[in-house]
Amino acid sequence: MAYDAASAQVVLFGGNEANYTWIFQNGTWTNLTTPETPPGGTDLTMAYDAAIRAVVLVPLDGTTWTFANNSWTQQHPLNSLGSRHSRAFFFNQQDGGMIFWGGIAGGPVTNETWEYRADNWTQLAPPTSPPAGQALGSAEDTEFNFGVVLGIVSGTGATADNTTWTFANGTWSNVTATFGTPLPASAGYPGLGYDSTDGYVIEFGGNCACSASAGQTWILRDPLILNVTASARVRDLSQTVNYSIAILGGIMPYSVSYPTMPPGCLQPTNYSVAFTLSCSLNETGAYSFTVHLSDAYGSKLTLVFPLQVNADPTVKLAASPNPTTAGIPVHLGATIGGGTAPSLGNWSIADGPSGTALDLNVTFAAPGSYPATYGGVDGAGYPFNATVEVEVNPAIGLSATLSSNVTDVGFPILLSATASGGTPRLAYSWAFGDGETASTNISVHSYGAPGRYSPRVWANDSVGGVRTTTLQIQVNPDLTANATVNASKPIQNGSVAFRTVVAGGTGPDTYWWSFGDGTSSHSADPTHSYSVTGPRTATLRVNDSVGGNQTVQIPLDVVAPATVNTSVPPPPSGSSGISTADLVVSLVGVGVIGIAVGVLFGRVRRPPPPTEEDPAAPVRDP
Repeated sequence: MAYDAASAQVVLFGGNEANYTWIFQNGTWTNLTTPETPPGGTDLTMAYDAAIRAVVLVPLDGTTWTFANNSWTQQHPLNSLGSRHSRAFFFNQQDGGMIFWGGIAGGPVTNETWEYRADNWTQLAPPTSPPAGQALGSAEDTEFNFGVVLGIVSGTGATADNTTWTFANGTWSNVTATFGTPLPASAGYPGLGYDSTDGYVIEFGGNCACSASAGQTWILRDPLILNVTASARVRDLSQTVNYSIAILGGIMPYSVSYPTMPPGCLQPTNYSVAFTLSCSLNETGAYSFTVHLSDAYGSKLTLVFPLQVNADPTVKLAASPNPTTAGIPVHLGATIGGGTAPSLGNWSIADGPSGTALDLNVTFAAPGSYPATYGGVDGAGYPFNATVEVEVNPAIGLSATLSSNVTDVGFPILLSATASGGTPRLAYSWAFGDGETASTNISVHSYGAPGRYSPRVWANDSVGGVRTTTLQIQVNPDLTANATVNASKPIQNGSVAFRTVVAGGTGPDTYWWSFGDGTSSHSADPTHSYSVTGPRTATLRVNDSVGGNQTVQIPLDVVAPATVNTSVPPPPSGSSGISTADLVVSLVGVGVIGIAVGVLFGRVRRPPPPTEEDPAAPVRDP
């Protein structure tokens, strides 16, 4: 007899050499007539094969039959067991095959182990095996997934021992001592089956009254096992942790208690052999979850699971400098607090790079507002994220101007710089090219030596942004001036020629002659006639375009013209005498010398048209 799990019915076959097939379903026995029928008899071997979802029958002739969908089918495996009886036969779910052990094979008693799988019989070679003999009973323990052989009759005699063997993972194990009190020896063949509801193998009676155990009921009690799985050992506040609890073996009813539980766990009011306890954590700290289990037999088990509850993770972001200037690197930093290590995050930046490091340097090429977000999860799976806005100002723009790009030595130049953009505050610095510097945007500077200079200005903002530009200045030597006249004693109402000679300075120049008699001229080389005799001082003032000036004075003595006597007495004896012709030659000679001096000492400036009567200019300090 065997239970057909595929059809949810019990199948009964044979008995007293008969080959009847009966099924028991919904409380009713039904006699089936099938096209094929195995040979009948007693001491048949039959069990349900969960792998092929059919009942497997091995009659005494050693053939192999399967029963499925209320029909028998003879199989023709490559190998055959041959005629055997009094053997163990069960399905081993852990190994996935039908296990056939021992029995009497045509006379001798054997302890061979065979497996039926995929319509073929294969002899196994387990490292250990029960002694040769006849099995008193066998069954499959589906809770622990092993086959059970209970009691063995040695040889062909009637004396049986009381050992209990299990088969799993391809090997036999003697578990007589493991399962507590051993059974009394039996000479009969008791019934042996597995009670899946209560979780144990049950043995009853035997086929004769010669044994003291023939009318007794025994239970093969599986060891009590408590399996507890925690979804986490470390969690964050406001997260949940689940404890999956499964009870195996032992003898029901069970008693379950929880001596300690983390805050937020609710003790269940009812439970089964497998259930889940969920805890919504609401306090941080170190806790333990303790489960205590006992069964009706008095077996006790206790499991303790530690639990660390951390604060929820937080992340703080910093950006420096912020605000910043386009082109200037910004350091982004993330600081994670609380939570459960390790925390894994990632930067997400608009128009910028990404990265998993807590610290990241980013350079923005264009002005604008850029959100930078760092987010992720901690080791407990709790999410975190934060965003910082990075304000980027335009790059610095810089322009610079000069009041003049040419000047004289010692005369000031106004230098002005104007910057735009950048991150306040802006700072300026000048290097004038002569070793001198300044730190204002507007500066006045004069040069102490002539030459060509390249003053340079820098604009710096508060975050390291910088822009520079360079100007050019020509510095000329000091203005010098000289004046000549063709006669130091001009004749009244005669013509006197004045000449101007200048060097250095920055043109164009302006000239002003004051002749000392109340009259003046803006010509560089004027001529003048004095109407009154006596001493006079002729003054020349020269001004260049940047304010350089020079003043030169020439003392004069205006004399009356000489009286000519037509009757000239002879010169006194011994006197050399000077004739009129000699005087004219002398005056001409003085004029020539004056012209020569002007050529030797500098350039001759031609005066511009007069603009005012007395164009006096500021006189710089010598």
